[in-house]
Amino acid sequence: VILPEALGPLILGYTFIFIAVIDMSAMAGYIGGGGLGDFAIVYGYHQFEPAVTFAAVIVIVIMVQLAQFLGSWLSKKVMRR
Repeated sequence: VILPEALGPLILGYTFIFIAVIDMSAMAGYIGGGGLGDFAIVYGYHQFEPAVTFAAVIVIVIMVQLAQFLGSWLSKKVMRR
């Protein structure tokens, strides 16, 4: 009985965590941690290719927006309000 009522907020929480992981991995790339942020810095900023940097930022924004939309939609779908 408790799990079906808590499923909506749990989905929202996991959505927030997923978005935070995307954010942290992008910032970790800036300090040498690898990932999409590292790609944007090494191949875009350091090699003076603004199109690569812009494309990497657009990919990160699309990933975050897609995760936010799907998480919110799924949460509303399972909530009983």
